[in-house]
Amino acid sequence: MERAHSYGRGSSYDVKRVGKSGFIEGYNFDSVRSYYETTAYNKQQELVHAAILAITQSGSSGFNDDPPKANKIKQLKRVLGGPEIMRVEVRGKKMRGLPLWKLSQQTNRFARFHFADLPASGAELEPLIEKSFLAMCRQDGVKAALGAFKHTEHVREVHAFWRSHQAAWWKPEELWQQACDALRDTDMFPPEAFEPPDSQVEQPHKKTPSRSLSDQSAG
Repeated sequence: MERAHSYGRGSSYDVKRVGKSGFIEGYNFDSVRSYYETTAYNKQQELVHAAILAITQSGSSGFNDDPPKANKIKQLKRVLGGPEIMRVEVRGKKMRGLPLWKLSQQTNRFARFHFADLPASGAELEPLIEKSFLAMCRQDGVKAALGAFKHTEHVREVHAFWRSHQAAWWKPEELWQQACDALRDTDMFPPEAFEPPDSQVEQPHKKTPSRSLSDQSAG
């Protein structure tokens, strides 16, 4: 995973959550002064933890005779046997009363990220070079890792490896608008809240209180 931009030293943060097995389960990063925080994490792992917790809280007896408890076992089996799920969230930290109709006009917060699909077919590297490159990507970021190979004999093949393994499933261009549309579809707010005020001038008899986002986190 790569951050497509960087901040000055001391003004940004990157937090990695590492599981007991040593695998990275999630990242939290952004500028400490940013109005938003972005996180990417293993959603499947979260679902497994939630299912196990639900089973633990239900007690250890009577699973076969208690349909709700038996259902929790089935849920855990489905999660364990299901596909890998990675979730990318944009969390609003300081919305400052942003009107809902202006939300879709904000910068696409997903466009900054690029993801690599390493198991997919693409250019290959020598095992030692690939292991070194990926280790630097995880530790320092893709930009720094590519820079480390800049004046080496492997620079071309490393760049080819990175370009050829860009995840085809990651299409951030429309994700921000889709997220805004999903918020509208929740019916938490009246439809008028998503329309600019001047669009309601022709209907002065329909006065609707203005709605805005609060300073609470919004995924």
